[in-house]
Amino acid sequence: MLIAVKKVIAYFLQLSFIGLLIRKVYNNVVPFWGVKVYTNSVEIKNSIISSIYFRMYESAEVRLIKKYLPMNHKVVEIGSSIGAVSSIISQKTPKYLYLVEPNPYLTDILNRNMLKNSTSDYKIFNCGISGSNTGSILYFNKGETNLTSYISAYPEKISLEIKSLTLSEIVNYEKLDSFFLVCDIEGMEVEILKEDTESLKNCIGIIIELHQTEYKKKRYTQTDLLQEFLDLGFEKIDSDGHVHYLKNKFFH
Repeated sequence: MLIAVKKVIAYFLQLSFIGLLIRKVYNNVVPFWGVKVYTNSVEIKNSIISSIYFRMYESAEVRLIKKYLPMNHKVVEIGSSIGAVSSIISQKTPKYLYLVEPNPYLTDILNRNMLKNSTSDYKIFNCGISGSNTGSILYFNKGETNLTSYISAYPEKISLEIKSLTLSEIVNYEKLDSFFLVCDIEGMEVEILKEDTESLKNCIGIIIELHQTEYKKKRYTQTDLLQEFLDLGFEKIDSDGHVHYLKNKFFH
């Protein structure tokens, strides 16, 4: 009963006119978990404004980041979007922050939010993450909001070609002897699990939202993907829904 009530309240709080009001009151600089998110972009819908203001935006991910992300480590965030969660990560004063976001329409807003909030140096990679095939083409499919856009290996009705990198390429190019991974890429994590596990050898921990997905015509549930991480030597420390904090048991 309580969950149903919360869902109803969340629905009304995210109505477009409420987001529009928040946008106007805060002049497109919306408070969010102690940072201020610049939202003056047609890519950010009013419903997203509301979810940011009322702390519903990626709330499980933020809670685990605040609780478990270690201080003073290099961090790779895949799926940085508008930079709201990236700004929370930056408050943990990482040594360096590497941001990967495939949506070409969000690069400017991501950079503006990092300039506004980041206490650390950072670098933005405007590309998708693939498991292998350096430089291969992926396809960006724009959703109704920045949260519903996604990447596919094959073109759909309205797709935009984007470049890709593997996580291993980023790790090797940036000489990351240890790093923490934050990941929310709408199912493309299966590419890392199936084709690029080498990239995780220097990963001390992961905060990841898992998504049901398909790989080579086989369906994988969130439980399937979690088990694959566990089989690689990661230990589940905590979960909030389908968002998990995993610690590398073999990294010292």
